[in-house]
Amino acid sequence: MGRYIGLYLNKGQGGGGLGPTEPYDRSSGITTDANNNVTAIDLGSMAYSNMVYDAGNVGLVTGYTETIGGVSDNWEVEYNSQNLVTKVTKFDPNAPRYTATSNMYTVNENNTPVIYCNTENVPAGTQLYWDSTSDSDLTTASLSLSLSTVGQFATDQAQVQVEFLQDTLTEGTETIYFRIYTDAAKTDLVATTPAITINDTSTGAGGGTSQNDPVDISQWSTFASGRTSSDDGKYWVTDGTTTAQTYCIFREGIREMLAEAENERMHLMFFIEIAKPNLFERVLVLIAQAMFGIFYLVMYLLFTRTAHRMIGYFEDEAVKSYTEYLKKVESGKIENFQAPLLAINYYNLDRNAKLS
Repeated sequence: MGRYIGLYLNKGQGGGGLGPTEPYDRSSGITTDANNNVTAIDLGSMAYSNMVYDAGNVGLVTGYTETIGGVSDNWEVEYNSQNLVTKVTKFDPNAPRYTATSNMYTVNENNTPVIYCNTENVPAGTQLYWDSTSDSDLTTASLSLSLSTVGQFATDQAQVQVEFLQDTLTEGTETIYFRIYTDAAKTDLVATTPAITINDTSTGAGGGTSQNDPVDISQWSTFASGRTSSDDGKYWVTDGTTTAQTYCIFREGIREMLAEAENERMHLMFFIEIAKPNLFERVLVLIAQAMFGIFYLVMYLLFTRTAHRMIGYFEDEAVKSYTEYLKKVESGKIENFQAPLLAINYYNLDRNAKLS
């Protein structure tokens, strides 16, 4: 026999605490379903009907209609984690009602669960809105999706399919909730899903996988400029036949980029130590840097791919220039003098190191 509210709980105060209890005979006045849960109780002047049970707990009543002296009221019952009653609330059966659920409550990164909002007394065509307690765990594309209107795919239901981000970060198991609102500003919260567990299937920002298309080394600048934060991770870079190196575009990889920027700055300092430009030449360099900085900023904002490709060409020319310079040093056209102390310290060279 299923449990129900009112006949024993709050004994002497009636169902839901609204009236006196009356004795009853188990052989009559009680209706049960196939699961032996009570669906209706008729005690003459008192009656209970429309019994609703929690799907996960047989016999746990979550709602019912109570009739005393011909007057009916509807009640909702809330429980704590020990399945003890914590609240009994009167509700209007004609008021809008919303319940948020999912078809998956344990997901891996890259999984695409469907979030549902089941409704009652909500007109078909109504637009609802959603967010989550951890939007950073969802793909950018998912965050731009809207709930379907009520009834678009299923009667009295709105839904949206989201995708969890495979972020390449080792974060451990996480928990996320999806929330439903009636307004675009997302201030009127009407439903929240049960907790959804996200298994951490990332191995950290490492190793390109066979899913990553090989990128020719000559196309690196174009490839890098086409990445977004949703593409975090390492990618294979090849010379067309063999793997040359792996790169990480974002997060941990930014440290490599900063180190390279520092390396370029040191190259400039070495050049100054070797060439020893005079004051006029230094001023020209500063003016050229200012002009190029403004020019490159505008180009990067308007033509990002072109800006990346241009730097790629600069680097190609730098390699050629260094190669030609070293050939002249080795051929004796340029004196192979002592390397600057700054370079010796930076690269941890022998104290007697020379240019070549």
